[in-house]
Amino acid sequence: MIMTTVEIVLDVCTPEGKTWLARITGPDQRFGVAREFISPAERNTSRSGRTGTLTYVTGPGIYERREGRHSLKHRNGFFRVTADGTIEPLESAKAALDALSGTPG
Repeated sequence: MIMTTVEIVLDVCTPEGKTWLARITGPDQRFGVAREFISPAERNTSRSGRTGTLTYVTGPGIYERREGRHSLKHRNGFFRVTADGTIEPLESAKAALDALSGTPG
């Protein structure tokens, strides 16, 4: 069986916040959603590591992304990667949990 993978590239701007990608694994009493943080496959950052990009390689699932920059260009929030590699935005943590459980949002 061939596993579909996708590359997710996130911008790094450490002075404005931490950049990360996490797979949503279920609900969490304290944080709302339980997360499994994913290590980047590639780092293309400045010598200080404060700016640049992080590339993640992942497969189908429900994810949350966080980019440090505060700009409309940078999309924080939840999304789904489908079996065919399509990336579909999800509007909220509730929509992410509903997608994870198979409940229509």
